[in-house]
Amino acid sequence: MLLFSLTVFLFGVAFGRDCSSQPSPGFTCNEHSPSIQYYFDEEHMSCYPFGHNGCDLKTGPLRLLGPDSKNGYPTVDSCWHSCMPMDYNSCGYSIRSTGTCSYDPSRKAECSPDAECHMGAFFGICCPKDKIQRSENPKCEAGKRLVKQNDGQKLISKRCSLNFCPKGSQCIDGEFFAYCCQ
Repeated sequence: MLLFSLTVFLFGVAFGRDCSSQPSPGFTCNEHSPSIQYYFDEEHMSCYPFGHNGCDLKTGPLRLLGPDSKNGYPTVDSCWHSCMPMDYNSCGYSIRSTGTCSYDPSRKAECSPDAECHMGAFFGICCPKDKIQRSENPKCEAGKRLVKQNDGQKLISKRCSLNFCPKGSQCIDGEFFAYCCQ
């Protein structure tokens, strides 16, 4: 029984996921190429990309010892599905809401004219329009364009030190997040 309990514990430690540890860039190796992975940031309740060097303790020669960072996912969708509570609602981009709202006219909960209602599973929150506009439209200097992912979404992360921008592009730490210009 003790051996069984120890085995279950070690398996959970080695292969379990958490959504609170810091992302780890891993190390370079011959088995895997560097890539972009995604980690969940508990403070901002969002998934952000980071540069991964290809191997870590879960994919490299020491993989039997367990991962060095369990908070690394191959896609933004797998990060969201693993870590985001289903009933969570936010303005995004670390923007604080200014109140609650509802599309139900009988509830009389509306946002101020300078905010918009973002509906969640059970209620909405009021998000400042100007901050949403600035965060959703980062500006690159003249002659450069914003780098986008294969699906057309903007490639943004929490900070430039996460090395998520592709080679040949410039990372810019913006007001709410970091983004890449090329």
